[in-house]
Amino acid sequence: MLLTTQGRKTGAWNRSALIYGKVGDQVLLIASNGGAAKHPLWLENLVQNPQVWVQVGSDKYWATAQIVDHESEAETRSRLWKIMTAIWPSYDEYQVTADQAQRVIPLVTLTRN
Repeated sequence: MLLTTQGRKTGAWNRSALIYGKVGDQVLLIASNGGAAKHPLWLENLVQNPQVWVQVGSDKYWATAQIVDHESEAETRSRLWKIMTAIWPSYDEYQVTADQAQRVIPLVTLTRN
């Protein structure tokens, strides 16, 4: 899938190719950055402006992004995380690496507007 976010500093639109999952009408994303100590730039952008442009195959639409909180929504996050690790098992390894930097890898849902 392609995710287009508006740059938080420049206002320019930036596109990222990402692994995704689906639950119903929602698209799921993991902001792993390969387990790095910092979040990927696309995540920082959508925190500033959660309105994003999504392209999955030929389907293109505006969506609202929301980070699933790892504390208050722990059960939901755990369920969605398992869906994503079934698609890309390395996410579990990335979280172990990110733990060393005390970073919880964010899980994001995209809901079509």
